[in-house]
Amino acid sequence: MTGSAELSRYTDELASRLSTALGSDLIGVWLLGSAALGGFSLERSDVDVLVISRTNATLAQRQSVAELIGPDALACPAQGLEFVWYAQVAVQPLGDPPSYQLNLNGGRLRESKIQFGPGEEADHWFVIDLAIGLAHAVPVFGPALADVVTPISWPRLQAALRSSLAWHNENDAGSPNRVLNAARTIRFLETGAWTNKLDAGRWLARVQPPLGPALEAAEWARAHGRELDPKLAAQVVRAAQALVR
Repeated sequence: MTGSAELSRYTDELASRLSTALGSDLIGVWLLGSAALGGFSLERSDVDVLVISRTNATLAQRQSVAELIGPDALACPAQGLEFVWYAQVAVQPLGDPPSYQLNLNGGRLRESKIQFGPGEEADHWFVIDLAIGLAHAVPVFGPALADVVTPISWPRLQAALRSSLAWHNENDAGSPNRVLNAARTIRFLETGAWTNKLDAGRWLARVQPPLGPALEAAEWARAHGRELDPKLAAQVVRAAQALVR
C-alpha cells in the first residue's frame, strides 16, 4: 500500500486525539474507502474515517473535536480527510436520514466542509460507506464494525446505489469517478463483493470487453487528473443502472 507508514502514523495520532477528547465514550475508529479496500495512494486517495461513540455529544464537544482533528490542526498526508462521527444509537439501525454528529472534510486537495448534523449532503454516501464498511472496515481502535452497526437492508442499499449513479450523472459527467463508481456497483451486484474502484474497473473490463475502452480511459484520466468524454462514461453507467433496477 503506497504511503502505508504515513497513513498509520496519521491514523494513530487521529485515534489518540479522539481518545483523549472522548475518553470512555469512544467505541471505535475505523478506516473505510481505499485504505480498507486496497489501492490507497497518498497522491490520489482520501483518508476515510468512521467514528462511533456511545452517546450523543453536545455541539460544543463536536466543535472541539472538529478543531482537534481537522486538517488545520492535524495535517492529512493524503489528498484529504473524510471523517464521519455517529452516536451508537444512530447506527442501530442507521437513521433515515443518517443522523451523524460530525461530517468533516478537508485537506490539501479536498474542499473544507464541516457539518454538525444532517444537512444538504446526499444520504447515499453514508448508506454505501456503512454497507462497505460492514464487510471491510479496518479498526484503528475498537471492535469490528459489524459488532456495532446494524446491517443495511437490501431495499435501502439498492435505493442508495440508484441515487449514487444519478448523482454522478448530474454532477460528475466527465469524471473518472463516475465510471469507476459504476464499475464498483456492477461488481457488487454481480458477485456480492465490494472492491476498490480501480480493481472493479479492471474486473469489469475483463468480463465485459465492450466496456473496456471506457474503463481504461477512466483509469488513465484518474491517474492524470483529467476528465473523459461523458458519452464514453455513460456506457458503464447505463450497465450499472440496468442491474440496480
